[in-house]
Amino acid sequence: MDNISELSDFYKSTNVPACIFEPSLKTHAMKTITAIAERLVALVNQHQFVEAYQELYSDDAWSIDPMYPELSPIKGLATLIDREKAFLQNVKLNAVKASAPICTDNYFSITLSMDFIAGDNHRQVTELCVYGVKDGKILSQQFFTTV
Repeated sequence: MDNISELSDFYKSTNVPACIFEPSLKTHAMKTITAIAERLVALVNQHQFVEAYQELYSDDAWSIDPMYPELSPIKGLATLIDREKAFLQNVKLNAVKASAPICTDNYFSITLSMDFIAGDNHRQVTELCVYGVKDGKILSQQFFTTV
């Protein structure tokens, strides 16, 4: 298998789940959904949230977050990074755990559990996080939780 087209034909002939191989790959450099999802999980579990945005997100990324209903949807990578930095400056993180991803063609999801202190409030939050990927970058994220 010397090129991407032969590799694509091989995977299409097997029953490999879509998250293992993205048929829409145009070059070897473009990341698969699985690689993006696994990298995000690794960075989140290392508390490298800003780095995750910088490395994995599109400049046009947007977010719907029930913790910020007045801002939703939040649009643009710079705005997402600013919001993340503000959150991190105002909390003390005790624990963060992202689950293994579940992948489809252009989307993946994880559960994210966080234990943190914001002001005088101790909070434990578990969210279902759904991410959309386009052209090898995360374009959208939406979080589902009870606030």
